[in-house]
Amino acid sequence: MTLLLDDESHLPEVKAYLEAQIKRRGLPLQIKTWAELSPLYTKVKRMFDIIFNFVFIIVFMIVVTSVINTVTMSIIERTKEIGTLRALGLKRRGVIKLFAVESAMLGLLGCLLGIVLTIFCWLLVKVIEPQWVPPNIPREIPLEVYLIPSYLIVSFFFLLTLATLVAILPARKACGKPIVDALDHS
Repeated sequence: MTLLLDDESHLPEVKAYLEAQIKRRGLPLQIKTWAELSPLYTKVKRMFDIIFNFVFIIVFMIVVTSVINTVTMSIIERTKEIGTLRALGLKRRGVIKLFAVESAMLGLLGCLLGIVLTIFCWLLVKVIEPQWVPPNIPREIPLEVYLIPSYLIVSFFFLLTLATLVAILPARKACGKPIVDALDHS
């Protein structure tokens, strides 16, 4: 007998309930979950989890490096502008704040654009309904892509914080130059 659940999270309580009913009635039956019956599924899932985590780490490092490089180069290339601002009387703290706010605004714009593109791609998958043939199953099944709002929120705040904090160190370094040297920077 096969029992399908609407939600996998109910599996432990349903299994415990059925085991109690079988034991109470003294029936010689066993209950096995899908993971216990299909070691291939468990191994393939574990393999894909490792692959996806590895790809996530690579993409994460690329994103962090790109943000750091972009913000740092933007500030270094504007050393003359920093010298001019300092010559006009803006304190070091004001220049650092200015670049942190600018970087935060760019980070906010990038994060919002990223969320819009993510939702668009998710909706596109819902409309197109791509199918695939998994191992040991003779028919195509729909590809399911889940949009997890908590991941979007965590990514949004992490990238916004990263963009803001990354601006502080190069701005401090650029502000540390004497005004005359900053104005002469090429």
